[in-house]
Amino acid sequence: MSFSSLGKHAGGGTSNQFSVPEPSFAEQARTLMHVGRTGSLSTLSRKQPGFPFGSLMPYALDGQGRPLFLISTMAMHTQNLQADPRASLFVTEPDASGDPLGASRVTLIGTVSRIPEPEDALVLLAKRFAGIEAQEAEMTSIDRLGFHLRLKTQDGVKGTRVAFLREVSDPSETREVFVEMVQQARQG
Repeated sequence: MSFSSLGKHAGGGTSNQFSVPEPSFAEQARTLMHVGRTGSLSTLSRKQPGFPFGSLMPYALDGQGRPLFLISTMAMHTQNLQADPRASLFVTEPDASGDPLGASRVTLIGTVSRIPEPEDALVLLAKRFAGIEAQEAEMTSIDRLGFHLRLKTQDGVKGTRVAFLREVSDPSETREVFVEMVQQARQG
């Protein structure tokens, strides 16, 4: 990772200025991950063994600063991750002007795992907010105003959109609204 130096001045003589501690590299990386929100996700190709497969990937962060991805089950990344969960995420400073090699950047390396959905939560939301009885529900996309579901019903597979109770602007707000909606769905 590379970070530009901040507030370093050369000079002689004495100074009455206090030394302000610099954030650690780990803290600078966390800050960049918070600001970036889009990176290049690379997985190990299933079709071309031994080669990386990368593409642009938006992400959110959980409460501990770990990246979260919303990837379709049909996406090549998902298929690659199901075969081998090792991946990397490269994030660079957004809107960096000038030399791209001078911009802040970080590469995270690790394993990707599926986050288990709360039991029956999406099925409840489909029933309460879309009026559709389903045996299974899968979220296929999400935005600041709502989300799309793919539902397995008695009549076959159906798609629907569910609006959030209010517009959301970040992952923590999204989680709060989901919790409120599930509570409302459980109450009736």
